[in-house]
Amino acid sequence: MFYIKSRYSCAVDQIAVNPITKVALVRFTSGNEYKYSNVSRRSILNLMINPNMSLGFWINKVKKQKKVSYKLTG
Repeated sequence: MFYIKSRYSCAVDQIAVNPITKVALVRFTSGNEYKYSNVSRRSILNLMINPNMSLGFWINKVKKQKKVSYKLTG
């Protein structure tokens, strides 16, 4: 897993991604943690290389993709 360096976000505390397995682990500021599966590798790589991208904006865009599934993990 690759941890995304802290960026300003009101909703997201931290994101860890794995472009090989197409998984993103997201911890929200509320304390809830979700595992997103089948996330586009292009989307993950874009997040990793673009330091100005908002974490909240990124996860909202990912959630809208029909192929992505997510599950509450904590």
